[in-house]
Amino acid sequence: MTLLLLFAPCAFGQRVVNILDRISKQKSPIEQVDSFNKSGYDILFTNPGEARILFSEAQSIASENKYWSGLALALKYKAISYDVQGNANEAINHYLQALPILEKLQDTIGVARLKNNIGIAYKNLNDFRSATKYYDESIHLKRLMHDRRGAAYGYNNLGELKILQHHYEEALPFFDRAFSILDSIQDLTGTATVLSNIGDVYLRLGDYKKSLEFTLKAKKIEEKEKNDVNKAASFLQLAKGYYRLGQATYAERMLDSAEYLAA
Repeated sequence: MTLLLLFAPCAFGQRVVNILDRISKQKSPIEQVDSFNKSGYDILFTNPGEARILFSEAQSIASENKYWSGLALALKYKAISYDVQGNANEAINHYLQALPILEKLQDTIGVARLKNNIGIAYKNLNDFRSATKYYDESIHLKRLMHDRRGAAYGYNNLGELKILQHHYEEALPFFDRAFSILDSIQDLTGTATVLSNIGDVYLRLGDYKKSLEFTLKAKKIEEKEKNDVNKAASFLQLAKGYYRLGQATYAERMLDSAEYLAA
């Protein structure tokens, strides 16, 4: 294994140096790969650059030892680290390196989830055709594996993609399918997200009463949750709806609530 310890102090934080040193002392290459992947994931969303160093070590050892599942995971996590930093092109590059490995391992759920991630990356590049392709393929695989929740979130993603393209009416059937599944399996967080998206569509279509109807349903569910970001978004959407209906007093109350939660 090639470690970067000689250059580490000037290249990245002492925490990563310590992790590299500790894991390098483990005997089994498979244990090393798993440890690098886990340690990198622990800091992935707070320090993606440092996490990527650990994933690179996992990638190198896994490749040398033909530990294919560990290699695929390292590549996937590296892709996510680029995505977190807004580098969708590099994310796609690494996702596509991981994809044939998972396909060879016949990890159908892993392939489905990876294709969903690829769809998100293409969405971030405004390549809606490619995003739709990978979302569709992901949903197909999830349905084959009877992953109803995963398929529902896929339908929601397709609906959000239609919103980005300003195809608002085309978004509704996707959200309806997502809602039907998520409501039946009592996924409150997902149900609230879809209801809020439906409210957003009607707001954009100028049907403010329907927008309020669905957004209020989402807000009622969100009150049981602890996600203040989602609550703030719903209050903001309600404020827009009330303003469009000429109910300024209610709109101001919703706006105050949104600002309080976002503070």
